[in-house]
Amino acid sequence: MRPTLVMIPCFAGAPWDLTQLTHLGDWPMRTLRLPDDLNDIDAVADFVLENVHDLDTYVLVGDSYGAVISIALATRQPAALRGLVVSGGFARNPITSPVLKALAALAPYFPGPFYRSLTLRVHAANLRSAFDAEGEIPWSTRKTREFFLHETPHKAYVNRVHSIQRADYVARLPRISVPTLILTPEEDRLIGKDACQIMLAGIRGAEEVVMPRTGHMFRFSHPGAYSLEVRRFLERRILGGASENADQFVVGVGRPQAIQGRWPGSGPPTANLDLTRAGIRSIVVGVVAACSAEAALANNGYNAHGFGVKASGMGGVGIALPQDSIAAAINPAGLGFVGDRLDIEGEWRRASRGATISGSPLPINGDYDGNRRSDFFVPAMGYVHTLSPTMTLGISLVGSGLNTSYTTPIPLFGTSKATSNLTQVFLAPSFAYKVASDHMLGIALNLVQQRLKVEGLENFTGTGSNQASQSPGNVTNRGEDSAYGLGVRLGYIGRVTPWLMVGATYQTKTSSGKFDKYRGLIPRQGAFDIPANYGVGVSAKPSNRSTVALDVVRIRYSGIPTLANPLSRLTIDGQPLGSDNGAGFGWRDVTAYKLGIDYAVMPQWTLRAGYNYGKQPITPGETFFNMLAPVTTERHYTLGTTWIPNHTWELSFFYMYAPEGRVMGRNSIPMAFGGGEADIRLRQQAIGVAFGWKF
Repeated sequence: MRPTLVMIPCFAGAPWDLTQLTHLGDWPMRTLRLPDDLNDIDAVADFVLENVHDLDTYVLVGDSYGAVISIALATRQPAALRGLVVSGGFARNPITSPVLKALAALAPYFPGPFYRSLTLRVHAANLRSAFDAEGEIPWSTRKTREFFLHETPHKAYVNRVHSIQRADYVARLPRISVPTLILTPEEDRLIGKDACQIMLAGIRGAEEVVMPRTGHMFRFSHPGAYSLEVRRFLERRILGGASENADQFVVGVGRPQAIQGRWPGSGPPTANLDLTRAGIRSIVVGVVAACSAEAALANNGYNAHGFGVKASGMGGVGIALPQDSIAAAINPAGLGFVGDRLDIEGEWRRASRGATISGSPLPINGDYDGNRRSDFFVPAMGYVHTLSPTMTLGISLVGSGLNTSYTTPIPLFGTSKATSNLTQVFLAPSFAYKVASDHMLGIALNLVQQRLKVEGLENFTGTGSNQASQSPGNVTNRGEDSAYGLGVRLGYIGRVTPWLMVGATYQTKTSSGKFDKYRGLIPRQGAFDIPANYGVGVSAKPSNRSTVALDVVRIRYSGIPTLANPLSRLTIDGQPLGSDNGAGFGWRDVTAYKLGIDYAVMPQWTLRAGYNYGKQPITPGETFFNMLAPVTTERHYTLGTTWIPNHTWELSFFYMYAPEGRVMGRNSIPMAFGGGEADIRLRQQAIGVAFGWKF
């Protein structure tokens, strides 16, 4: 049977609003109002003890002044006590400011207007935080003062001030023998940083969680985050059967220095991951090198169906649902919603593609297997750092592209095995700015490296009367070539109601340098820019445990000559390959529809599912050249999950299956090549894993 959670009020003395603790709704809870006439902490602890004598087991949950009451009671080691949660608390009087001490000394002698207009104004000002306005329930100094005016008579205020002045339980802290959680706001002007360190040093096995971007009033401004951290602690330490005196690995969400304890039998947790600037730089360099060596395969055209393992498990949604630091690759405004974190990911993809030629008078009809290489590994990473309550920096690294490699030559193309491999690596420094509470704007620079390799097109290297290229020596079999580009992505995300978020994003066309080695194949002497895209998204929370999200994205392939120009530019118009108006792949624009849902089955586990549909970009008359790029899949089904073992680490997975898509050629092989039809196909699946570290 679960112990009852006994909620001990803050200095105001008012009972808790239990309906706001959304993640504790299935736990038995009890709260109370503190008496106004007691001026001693131990006397108030006696009052609480009388109100819990009927409970077989309970956990004390004390906030601020309620925390020191809970500590006083816990040091008595009551038999029914099973756990202790304190937030914004202290073990002895934390007031050191001469101004506050003087105000406390004068408070008994100045009731009425002095109390309402001066004492409570100063008190509320010292509880203020720069993060209050961005809470789940936007908070303010005015709200704090009004709360005290309504709930705390002058007599009660004076008695509680006197009780704090005499409070000192430091020497008794070692008597506390139950699992203990200390919730610390990132900014607490009243209590300060030393109070938590004193409790951690005195209570054996106590653990601290720093609540990022919160202040002393975070129980009021962030009740959902507050109750979630309490629930995680209860599931892990109370229901999980953890030893009360075991050495714990304890995490700090907000700051690396908040980490206490260690992994059992090992050194400190920071020894396992080098997160210094040099360490992060090494990780970036390593991932860049790995991305450069691999090619992602086509999904929505050659755009990946999603960026980031969490988004990929939900059909690729992310415009209005940022979930990790790689969210900036979808919408840079998302940086402001994910907190400080580092994510490192790896994705394995398998493709099955090929082509069938039929109806040709030449002895070339038959099936051609494009799976000389079928397996690909695509890494990614992201990093987010909060500069201030309104500004966030980040960087993400993701890959995209396409690959086809035939096991035999295609006689219409050449005498060696036809291969096309395009890899694109996007390194995106990003910046997000809060323009209003829960409304962010973002910008990212897309620094792109493209790598291209083409083989098996010897039939297009002829000269004289057979010349098809303006530079026949730069069509095929030239090895790998590189080009670099620069573009911009803009984004917006806003919370329009407590349960609904909307977003929008726009990526400009990315201008790229030229593939000089293939200037005889690619239009405009090797220029291969990256298309613009734009989209809108919405995410809604039908319940506290679930989220539903929808994105619609438009990809402008028609703005890139290499992708948009039809084969008729060569066969009818007589424009040689590589010229300004040379032939390309004849792609049309793509609109992708992405739908995803997640559900938190328990605090440690979240499940995801999604569906992604985008009409493939190839028309039936353009399948001949697209034997080199058979991006024919349209439907994508995804599953995903995240496991959160503690408040710092998380592990996520996704699986994607794209059933075979086919484009049947129609008048696809020009008569200059003998006529007939080329049918193309592609089927894909992918598995990804992501490691996230929050700090």
